[in-house]
Amino acid sequence: MGPLTLVYLRDGRMILTAEPFADWREAQDRYADYMSSLAFETIEAVRRYLVLEYRITEERAAVITAGWQSGEVEIEV
Repeated sequence: MGPLTLVYLRDGRMILTAEPFADWREAQDRYADYMSSLAFETIEAVRRYLVLEYRITEERAAVITAGWQSGEVEIEV
């Protein structure tokens, strides 16, 4: 997987993490309520995905992922 992983959880939350996963099974082991995940190479790619998939503005995508710039390893999206 890429250096960034967006993890979808059964309760509707999404977690953006830099924790390295070899594959989706490792992500599933880490999150008990794992549903699915997507890998990204950069935070900009995550933002583009959020804009396209959820039809939000680029500014909103930047706000949603702002915790990433503060050095967090894992943020709730």
